[in-house]
Amino acid sequence: MNPVIDLVRTHLGGRNLVAGVVVGAYLVPQAMAYGELAGVGASAGLTVALIPLILYPLLGRSRWLSLGPESAVALMAAATVGPVAATTGIAVPLLLGITSVMTGAILLAARLAKAGFVTDLLSKPVLIGYLTGVAVVMVLSQVGRVVGDDVDASTVITLVQDIVDGVTVDLWSVFVGLGTLAVILGFHRWAPAVPGTLVAIALGVAAGFVLPVATIGDFELVLPSFELEPVPVAVVGQLLLVAGAIAVVAYTDVIVVARAFAGNERVDPNRELVALGATDVVGGAFGGYPISASSSRTAIARMNGATSRYYSWVVAAVVVVAGLTLAPLLSRLPEATLGGIILYAAWTLVDVDAWRSLRRLRVGEVAVATACAVGVVTLGILPGIALAIGLSIAELLLRLSRPHEGVLGFVPGLAGMHDVDDYPDAEQVPGLVVYRYDSPLFFANSNDFYSQCVEAAQAPGCRWFVLNVEANVEVDSTGLDALVALHDELASRGITLALARVKNDLMTPMSSYGVAELIGAENMYATLPTAVAAYRDWAAANPPPAPTPPAPEPVPLGRAAASSTLKALGLNRFARVVNIQRDAAHLRRRGEQEDRR
Repeated sequence: MNPVIDLVRTHLGGRNLVAGVVVGAYLVPQAMAYGELAGVGASAGLTVALIPLILYPLLGRSRWLSLGPESAVALMAAATVGPVAATTGIAVPLLLGITSVMTGAILLAARLAKAGFVTDLLSKPVLIGYLTGVAVVMVLSQVGRVVGDDVDASTVITLVQDIVDGVTVDLWSVFVGLGTLAVILGFHRWAPAVPGTLVAIALGVAAGFVLPVATIGDFELVLPSFELEPVPVAVVGQLLLVAGAIAVVAYTDVIVVARAFAGNERVDPNRELVALGATDVVGGAFGGYPISASSSRTAIARMNGATSRYYSWVVAAVVVVAGLTLAPLLSRLPEATLGGIILYAAWTLVDVDAWRSLRRLRVGEVAVATACAVGVVTLGILPGIALAIGLSIAELLLRLSRPHEGVLGFVPGLAGMHDVDDYPDAEQVPGLVVYRYDSPLFFANSNDFYSQCVEAAQAPGCRWFVLNVEANVEVDSTGLDALVALHDELASRGITLALARVKNDLMTPMSSYGVAELIGAENMYATLPTAVAAYRDWAAANPPPAPTPPAPEPVPLGRAAASSTLKALGLNRFARVVNIQRDAAHLRRRGEQEDRR
């Protein structure tokens, strides 16, 4: 069979053809809107969208992932490149192209350095807050387009100032913009299989012919227009910081979307890193802007039954046909319609269920997400993300500095040893305290670890203190110093310190630091049962000495008889008075005897 025919039948026909047409119809207005959002224009935005559609099936591996224009990354690029262009006078498309190339180069370098782990810094609360903040920024950026007037929405303060100064509201633009949003939301709610964005575009074009609203104007499928010119090193340095932040956010978005829609299929992070990096480099060379993955387009592809990532080639064909044959119609598209599409994109970024899950889990998670959202809106995207990452790390250190800890005991009918606070009927071995501290030992919790262990060792009759170190595999010098101090404190009280479940990850630094020699190999055990058994054997061979009761002071017979008689009559208050007089007389006699000596 002809390989080309086989490729078409296997990867471009059937459900892939259907999915490609639907996703393409959805992508055309998105690409135009995001092109406007990024600053390259609607026409160039549509052309640039072709590059990831063509390259991803060759480089990527996810079946449904739709790589291309994405609202958050487009806005992030525009929000950071725009001020640089304003202060330097360099054209926005050129700066966006340079930023895209640098973003791709950083991603490819990260692949070589195996540095994909940096995306782990973006925790779920950070991502939720970031997307919510970006949604607010997107809404603010479209206020002028929807009301039909020039509005400075770069910050909340400037927007409020413009509104106070007076804004001319075009009711037809408001009607078209909010109507576009309502149509898309309606189809999303009641007919999700139908591309509501395409219906809204059709209605918008019709409105552009009959209503007095501003339209996008002449449209054609062209590459971004810019002239190469020398860029100062200082500007490159500014763009490098921007590119690094975009690389982290975009790659995280790709991985999150790929994993969310992977099902039982394995996601190869390294392949996705290469695919995204190479696409950004090629796209930037053609004047494009950084891209990412679209969860909405990916969902549409899966919903329409795509079986291969090559459905993206069908999407590319739809974009080309639309650009070449529908340009006269698309030129009548109202600006407010593009604004409505972006408002819908902002709507999809706010995950209410995710906020509820954070609230159910921990207030600290909500605080981090809220700080990120507020920071993105008030400080900007990059400072907002940096603030949220800092808060996430601070919250992590706070939780690790005061982790769960507890004394362990045996629960009847339940295997193993368990926290006595969780099981009040747990039984402890007399003279033995088994303790667990559920955190790595490091500078932030070393004092708490020492204090908690010493307090637990104050149990009556404690002779051995067995520390379950299964959770303490990570340790620094401060944590090892705390372990040494604990050993010395327990030894001064005649208590033996033993370690159970010692792993090589802990044994190696203990040996290098001299702690293993101090504690002694004979006091380290691979499991808790062997440690408990060792204590039982030791306790059997070394029974505790019987306590010696204190000798009673001689009591004068007369006063003792009087006190006993008063107690027998129930006159305890008077008996206490007699005892006090007795003790005072006893002390007085002892003083007189010492004086005579």
